[in-house]
Amino acid sequence: MRHQAILLLIFILCIVPSTYAQDTYNYRPLATEGKVWYYRYDRASNAKSCFLYYSYIIKGDTVINERAYKKLYMQQSRLSIYTAALRDEGCRAYIIPADSTREFCYYDLELEDDMEMAFGLGARPYGSSTTRDSLRVRPWRTRPISTHETYEWVESVGSLQDDFFRCAFWRNPNNELRFTDNLISCLEDGHYIYGNWTPNPSRFEVPLTYENKAGDNRHPSEIWVEWEDGFLTFYGKEVKDEFKIYIDGYDAYSYMTLTGNFCCTYAIERTQTHDFLRMYRIESASEAFSFAASYATLTNGPEEIPSRPFIEEGKVWRTGVTFPNISFSHLYDYYIQGDTIIDNHACKKLMRSELQYPQNYPEHIDTTYAASLYEEGQRVYVVLPGESHLELAYDFASPVGSHIDIDGFNIIVTRKEEKATGCFKGRCTYIGLEEEYEDISFESCWIEGVGVALNPLYSLNELLPTGLLKELLIFCFVNDEVLYYNSDIFDGDIYGVTPEGAQVKKHWIDFTHIKKPRPKAPARERTANETDEENLTGEYSVKQLFVNLKILSGTYAVTLKDAADNVVYRRDVQTSSTIALTTDLTKYPAGTYTLVVENSEEQYTATLTLPLDDVAVRDLPASIVNGKSVNSKCFDLSGRQIRHSSFITRHLPRGIYIRDGKKVVVR
Repeated sequence: MRHQAILLLIFILCIVPSTYAQDTYNYRPLATEGKVWYYRYDRASNAKSCFLYYSYIIKGDTVINERAYKKLYMQQSRLSIYTAALRDEGCRAYIIPADSTREFCYYDLELEDDMEMAFGLGARPYGSSTTRDSLRVRPWRTRPISTHETYEWVESVGSLQDDFFRCAFWRNPNNELRFTDNLISCLEDGHYIYGNWTPNPSRFEVPLTYENKAGDNRHPSEIWVEWEDGFLTFYGKEVKDEFKIYIDGYDAYSYMTLTGNFCCTYAIERTQTHDFLRMYRIESASEAFSFAASYATLTNGPEEIPSRPFIEEGKVWRTGVTFPNISFSHLYDYYIQGDTIIDNHACKKLMRSELQYPQNYPEHIDTTYAASLYEEGQRVYVVLPGESHLELAYDFASPVGSHIDIDGFNIIVTRKEEKATGCFKGRCTYIGLEEEYEDISFESCWIEGVGVALNPLYSLNELLPTGLLKELLIFCFVNDEVLYYNSDIFDGDIYGVTPEGAQVKKHWIDFTHIKKPRPKAPARERTANETDEENLTGEYSVKQLFVNLKILSGTYAVTLKDAADNVVYRRDVQTSSTIALTTDLTKYPAGTYTLVVENSEEQYTATLTLPLDDVAVRDLPASIVNGKSVNSKCFDLSGRQIRHSSFITRHLPRGIYIRDGKKVVVR
């Protein structure tokens, strides 16, 4: 009996760890509300310069065959098309294509046998499962595809090497082109679970000439054409007639007619010997859309984004200063005020004031002179207190690969792109420290008209009291135009960040979008993944109105009207460099107001009620917890943390330091 008990105990001890491991594995589901995938179609012959971006997003629920699913939409330009239904069960994800009610397996992290997938594909395991960034990865192969047959399933993400959601509306009328799909990134709750950047392609809508061939009172079909570098893309939304595409009078794609929702591409090579002006025509039996274009005419596109000067009257940089792991203890405004002559140059004075924080309303205290600024030809020079000569601070005009000397540092312009930390519009320039040692690297970003995401000038960090870790730029504005805000900190408060413990009445603004009838003004540039369902966003309190304009491009009139339809506020804003408007509401009496954002093509409207009728306190961003900011840390080679680190580390003693896992040299 005793012997049997010992054997039973050994048996239990053997099976418990395995059972426990299975029960405690925390599978991360694929079908999660709001999840976004960004894909890119690459041209196989010239993928480096010619590609098209599109995305998927999970929005809403549905029931199919008495099972609950999440709905997946494909988004491209103004199109948002239901593509598939998704659900999870165990370590499997299932998919039902939009044109079917049959369920297929999308991936299986524990697949051991062959399986049937959607779109006529079969799959079998290929190798063993691994883990990457806390997500399980399962290699697999498809058949009967003869090329690109080896793939990886990634838990909660899907396939990395191809788009197996397979939105059916994408058409490729160019027989000589073969497109491959690549996943760029996947986001859940606003955080990257795969990849680390979001595409923001420059799409420009091509003006079309419309012809009603039927001669009736029909409403024109919604067809439009967009130009990206190397591609013309033809779109149709809920088109009822059958359309064909003609180039110079010839039926370019006789094998294909376009109805319903469609998107197809036509490549115009950069390297073609002759750049003829061609006539494009999208035509049905009842109507036609036409335009003339060549690569040369399309490359010009809309007007170039105007340069935004760094020195502007009324510009304010609002920053927050934190001790390590402690909430914002001080807020400061840097602003232009007054003139001076230095070294025979007419300079502007940059002042620095502390804000009363938190108080009922921001007021400046302890104003000091911070520096003098001079700008010439997209170069910004600074004169610090006690000095009498100009030193270069920014150079927004230098081409990629050029070298810039800033206070003894050899800076190289690494690349110029329209993306950076935070939310802004316009240009930014990436710069790096000249790498004299293989294991030393540094990269920062200059935002034209704003500076860096620290404060207006690197050197102003020496104004901070001893022991403070860093000063962060919360947002930059000119009067009521917001040029930049730090999306990890800024929450639309009148200060830029809600004081710790404050209960502020705020309402989200829900705009109604109306397209104005044709004829219309020249179409605006479409932002990445924009759809008709997307609206402007904003919020307001009893003190402040904040309207986020980031989905818009072009000139818009923003008006606020009272109940008697009197205009109490009007602002014509060019959105090429303005990301938002922030306006003081304390001067308006209680009542109902109508907020309108419009141009000749479209109109957004919303209703505001002052004072607020209930409390709707917005949560702070995930990177701010109880007003505490997540800060990077700097260490010396012995592992001791350095409590005085700046953005460019120029104020540290000479030596080698470790910051964000990288070695940095200070000479």
